Order: sequence, then structure tokens, then C-alpha cells
Amino acid sequence: MRRAATTALLLFPSLAFAGGDMPVVEMGWHLLNLCFLLGIIAYFAKGPVMTALKNRSATVAAHLEESNRLRKEAQDRFDELDARLQHFGSTLDSMRAQAAADAEAEAAAIATKTDEDVARIKSTAEKTIRDETNAAKRALQHEAVELAVKLAENQLKGSVSAADQDRLAQDLLGTVKEMNGHG
Repeated sequence: MRRAATTALLLFPSLAFAGGDMPVVEMGWHLLNLCFLLGIIAYFAKGPVMTALKNRSATVAAHLEESNRLRKEAQDRFDELDARLQHFGSTLDSMRAQAAADAEAEAAAIATKTDEDVARIKSTAEKTIRDETNAAKRALQHEAVELAVKLAENQLKGSVSAADQDRLAQDLLGTVKEMNGHG
């Protein structure tokens, strides 16, 4: 659109200078001067401008490629993290289930161990009670025997005379001699 307007202004100078008193010949010289100046600029600037445009185009293309590569890497990283996050949820659920199962198993093991300990302690207590009862019985029997011997001794002392003691001593001496073969 700009090109068409510029061309129209150059071809129809009367439209451009409708209100001015510029002669056509003078305007032609100006137009020729402008064309000559633009031609020289185009001749000398064409290479660097084209090179700059090509470089700019290559730079833009490189930036686009880099941008696409980085976008793809970011998308891949996002997909990986999203998959890990979803996997983490299921892993967390399985860990919770495993922890609950482990807790139940541990509770059962503790209950079993407690029952075994109670049975062992009960058995040990019963054995201790039985042993202590037997020891107490033996002590009572021993005490009863000693008491009976003392009572018998006291009764014998009161009822046995000196002649009875001599006769018992003689009988004991005779029995000992017979047993030794001297009799």
C-alpha cells in the first residue's frame, strides 16, 4: 500500500504539489536527483543490507529452534514430573497399606509374645510357689521332729531312772559288740 502511494506521488507530481508553484522541470530534476541518490544507496547498501537481513533471519531461526527445543525439554520434564507425581500417589497409598499391615502384624506378634511371657511367668510362679510350699513343709516337719525329740527327751528324763539308764547302756553295748562280731 505504501509502495502504491509513493509511486503515485512520483508519477503524478501535480497531486503532491497541488497547492504549490513548483515548475514541472524543476521537479523532474529533483526527481532525477532522488532516483540517482537512491540508486547509489541501493548499489552500495544492497550487500550489507542483504547480509544483515540474512543474519537476522538466521538469528531469528536459531532463536526459534532454541525456543522450540527448550519448550520440548520443558514439556518432557513436565510430563516426567507429572508421571512421578501420579506414581507417587499410588506409592504413597501402597506405603500406607503396607504400614497398616506391618502395624497389625507387629500388634499380633506383641500379643503372642505377651501371651508367651504371661504363660512363662505363670509357670515360674507356680513352680516357685510349689517349691516354697515344699520347703515350708520340710521346715515344719523338721521343726516337728525336733520338738517331738525334745518332748520325748523330757519325758524320758523324767521317767527313766539311773538303773534304767545303766541297763539301757549295757543293752546298747551288747548290741554293738554283736554287730562287730565280739559277742
